[in-house]
Amino acid sequence: MSHTTPTSAPTGPRPRVAHPLVLALAVVIALVAGVLVGRYALPASSEQAQPGQTQPSDAPSGAGAREHGPKTITKGVPSGFTRDREGAASAAMIAVQLLPAVAHGHADPEAVKSTWIASSADQATRQLFSEARASSGNGRTSKAPADFAVKDFTGDQAVIELWVSSVGIGPGLSGRGAIRAQRWSTVTYRLVWEADTWKVATVKTADGPQPGTDDAAPAPERKQVAFYSFFITIE
Repeated sequence: MSHTTPTSAPTGPRPRVAHPLVLALAVVIALVAGVLVGRYALPASSEQAQPGQTQPSDAPSGAGAREHGPKTITKGVPSGFTRDREGAASAAMIAVQLLPAVAHGHADPEAVKSTWIASSADQATRQLFSEARASSGNGRTSKAPADFAVKDFTGDQAVIELWVSSVGIGPGLSGRGAIRAQRWSTVTYRLVWEADTWKVATVKTADGPQPGTDDAAPAPERKQVAFYSFFITIE
């Protein structure tokens, strides 16, 4: 992904450009900036980068930014992340949104199978990611990570814990209006470095915590990483 320096636009009316009607999938490409609910903190990494890893940047704030993936998006499926803590966390944040994307017809299930399932994945994880199919129902579910924690990282594997908001929307009774429901959960991924990217080996989900509850979580800290969402066109 490249960065483009803005240029001054000429004054006067701009020509209208027609855009085709498209389906769009919001995908996460980086990490939480601390403006969401801060539940965890990414510890500053003091270890030396292992072969293939990206060294932390000492650039002052505002001097620039390093991307951590994805490098490619194939048939609606992002893949390709840096071999560091931030790259692993980026992969986990996208992984949690893959199954809803498949269910909505925004991501190709075969591409998910080939790029996201680790060769060492357990049976439950393999089944979860390989049996995802597009749904014909009217209901929709979206999942968005609100915060994260890197619980373990070696360069060959990583354990990422996400605090996730899931929102389901379905048709109301007798087809009138819509019914919405929200659920908070903690999702933990064990990722392994394989074929130059992070792949899912195991995934575990637990309910909660709910916002506003006191579960002795660490005090929030400002993270030196940024969280963005963007849209991709499904053609």
